[in-house]
Amino acid sequence: MTFESDIAKKVGTDAAIILSNIEFWQATNKANNRNYFEDKHWTYNSIKAFSELFDYLTEKKIRTCLDKLENEGYIVSGNFNKSSYDRTKWYSSVKVKSICPNGQKELPEMSKGFAEKGETIPDNKPDNKPDTLLEKEIFYKDPKEFLSDWNIIRSKALKKPSNINRLARAEQPDFNELRSEYTRNEFRNGITALFKQDVINFDDMQMRPRHFLKFFEKYQTAFDEKSVGLYGRKAKESRL
Repeated sequence: MTFESDIAKKVGTDAAIILSNIEFWQATNKANNRNYFEDKHWTYNSIKAFSELFDYLTEKKIRTCLDKLENEGYIVSGNFNKSSYDRTKWYSSVKVKSICPNGQKELPEMSKGFAEKGETIPDNKPDNKPDTLLEKEIFYKDPKEFLSDWNIIRSKALKKPSNINRLARAEQPDFNELRSEYTRNEFRNGITALFKQDVINFDDMQMRPRHFLKFFEKYQTAFDEKSVGLYGRKAKESRL
């Protein structure tokens, strides 16, 4: 785990370590003349792959670190996947190093399997292509936009109107925290995953935004992994 102290002072140690990993693989790809797009070399990883490499960090923390690095201008992100529905992100350090960062020659053995796994989605059309918008990164401006998406997706899934027009006071802190880290499309994907579950077995609380916001990351992950049914009866029995 290597990092530059001056960068850590600005974005935190965790983000600085992730940046070092990105720069290492970017330098490796440059040396091997691969992953070259838009006048720079790139590396790619899913949040899940990052979480396996940095197993002491939550997926939420990793997202926060990557967003911070991008917002502070240390990295840029892109999508150079062969399939339009593949959401695996690509990253490139703004200041490309000619050698591996900090003189690092190679990753430790335990890290090699996770750093750049090469597991983007194959270039073939899936049987259950997601029915939500994917790539454009737009964040919610206010709860009304979230509730509009919630009502549309819920109404479509349950075949009956849904007209929730405000968040309860207890729901607002969770929403404000999540909307600063996740895009509108990621919210839509999570809502879609919720209503693809065995909702007939859900109680009233599980059908409201409060439950969804509390367990947002589980549903967002379920969408990414296409884990339909993961939070049906079992969720009720385990009192999610």
